[in-house]
Order: sequence, then C-alpha cells, then structure tokens
Amino acid sequence: MSKLSKEVQNKIVDLYNKKHGSPYIAKELGISTGKVSYFIKKNLTPRSHREANSRYSFNENFFESIDTEEKAYWLGFLIADGYITKRENSYKIGVALSSCDIGHLEKLNKSLNSNYPIRTYEATKNSYSNNNYSRLIYSSKIMFDNLLKYNFVEHKTNILNPPDVNLLNGFTSDFIRGYFDGNGSIAHTNTELNNSYAFKLVSTKNFLDFVNNYIKEKLGFSANKYYKRKDYQEVMSLEFGGNLKTQKILDLLYKNATIYLDRKYQRYLDLCNLNNSRALEKSKA
Repeated sequence: MSKLSKEVQNKIVDLYNKKHGSPYIAKELGISTGKVSYFIKKNLTPRSHREANSRYSFNENFFESIDTEEKAYWLGFLIADGYITKRENSYKIGVALSSCDIGHLEKLNKSLNSNYPIRTYEATKNSYSNNNYSRLIYSSKIMFDNLLKYNFVEHKTNILNPPDVNLLNGFTSDFIRGYFDGNGSIAHTNTELNNSYAFKLVSTKNFLDFVNNYIKEKLGFSANKYYKRKDYQEVMSLEFGGNLKTQKILDLLYKNATIYLDRKYQRYLDLCNLNNSRALEKSKA
C-alpha cells in the first residue's frame, strides 16, 4: 500500500475528528476506502460502538406495518439479501451488495430516512467474489422485532418461510419483486439461433410454494417441480422458460413499479422490447 502524504494524513485526521466515516473521507480526498480505513486503524483511536451509532438515525418503525409498495419491496429485498443478528443487547439489520449496486443501498437509506453510512470494502484473496462490496448495517431492536413478524429470522437460508400474506395488505407483488431482485435472475441466452429469457428464483421449498401459488392465482400457470443445484442443499430453484411466459411473470412484478433494482429492471425492458419487435414482425408477415 503506497504511503500517504503528510497533507493527506492531516486531512484524514481532520475529517475523522469531525465524525466523518471512511467512505466519505475517501471520496473527499480521492483515495481508496481501504487506505483510509488502514490509516485510521493504525494511527487513530477507534470510536466506541455507542459513539459510532449515536450519530446515526433512521425510521426504526418502517416495517411496523406493510401498507405501501416501498415497505413491501424492501421487506422482500432484505429477506432475500439481508440478515439480522442479536448479540446480548445489540440488534443488527444488515445487507451487503456488490459495489456496482451501491446505488440500491442509497435508495434503501433514502426510503428509511437514514444517515447510516454505506461502507465499501475491497475484495481480498480469500473472498467468495473478486468484486468489491458495499455494506449497510442498521442498529435497532424496534426494527429487529418488527422483522420477526414476517418470518425474517437469523440464519434463514435453509429454514425460510414466507410471511403471512395478510400482513402484506395487498402488496404481495411488490414483496415478491423485492425478494426476486435479491435472490432471483432473468437468465438471458443470446446466440445466432436463440435469443431467449427465463425466470429463476432461489429459496426454500416453502417460500417457492408461496411464489408459485401466487403466480398460478394471478396468471393461471405454475411450475410442476423445483430444481436443486446440489442434492444435499435445502435451497432450490423455481424456473420458467419461454419469452412470453417469462414476460407475463415479470409484468406481474415490474409493470407500474416505482422501486426496483435498476439493472434487473433494464433486462425486463429488454425482454419487453424483444417480444414487441417479434410481435410487430409477425403482424407484418
């Protein structure tokens, strides 16, 4: 790691003493967050947990009831990609994404009226991915307890159950869209002979049953089976192929939506444009 100039070091100390975090300081000085964090760790007194969190606030009651598209969406997204932890009197709600999706964490902060910092970390040699990642962690017993009402539990990967649909108050599509943006994919195969899209969603059988039944209720079709990538895993995949069928499902989730993961929404629009162009060509034939 290259040595920081004395001028940069002094600026880091000044900004840190003004209660700014590493991402903010790095952006202000045009250097990496890792360099700032390393300098602070080696040269400055770390802030206590209480001191660090006392400066931040957000709407802790956001998930008290699900009565808007926004709340339903973020509930689904956090259940898919987030986590909750309880350690003695510490209650945490966190989510980490590839840094290419940091804008989505900024959307989350805006929805929650939050000034909690989004911290970015450089990938290490032992990382699961080679991509840098960004993380947002809230501290709140109120939000922790509210999330439990919707079956958002610790270590949820292999035991996840869907929330009571009555608690979603008619915002089921928005909830599923949030979960899909976190744990789903719009697979795209584009070759000389084939330009096709497919819907895929990974979760537990109970959660996939919830989504599959909703699709059947709204669209009149459903998947007959789920797919396991590995026999010993509890999680499995709900899949639908065919461009028209895939668009029908995505229309159910994304049409008229105001909040979504931008890159996934763009792929949905690409599918819509492909289907529209093929329909136009067919009508001219």
